[in-house]
Amino acid sequence: MQKSPLFVSLLLFAASQNSHAAPSLTIYNQNFAVVRDFVPLDLKTGVNRVQFPDATAFLEPDSV
Repeated sequence: MQKSPLFVSLLLFAASQNSHAAPSLTIYNQNFAVVRDFVPLDLKTGVNRVQFPDATAFLEPDSV
């Protein structure tokens, strides 16, 4: 069965949209939570400095 290029393009487009999902929050009983969010970045070649001023002060550094 041969798939049309349009079908394949639409399938790839739909799959790429999942990476831009809405933010989610999971709260655990052990006094921590997991927040998942999509943050668009415009990274240049070389070293980039990225800041997240809205992040919590209690961020676990190993989780980033």
